[in-house]
Amino acid sequence: MVIEQNAIFDLGVVSCSLEVKEAIKEAGVPQNELLRFHLLPTCPELQAEHIRALNDKEWICSSFELKTSERTVWIVTDPQQNHTNLYLEP
Repeated sequence: MVIEQNAIFDLGVVSCSLEVKEAIKEAGVPQNELLRFHLLPTCPELQAEHIRALNDKEWICSSFELKTSERTVWIVTDPQQNHTNLYLEP
């Protein structure tokens, strides 16, 4: 699990399927990089969306495009911040 001092929410238990692990490995993107992107987005719009989701006690979602395969990984944290799952968009 990634621990970031400046993060405004917790990831909880992180999980993903073997298919996701293989896709991000083939793309050369470490899983920790995806989680860091989710925790500390550099895009102001995504930062605002995360804050809104936290305030409204909703799911916190980020998407990350794997350039080499043109597939998208969705990183989703539940409202209670107990679990974060990575999903691969078909």
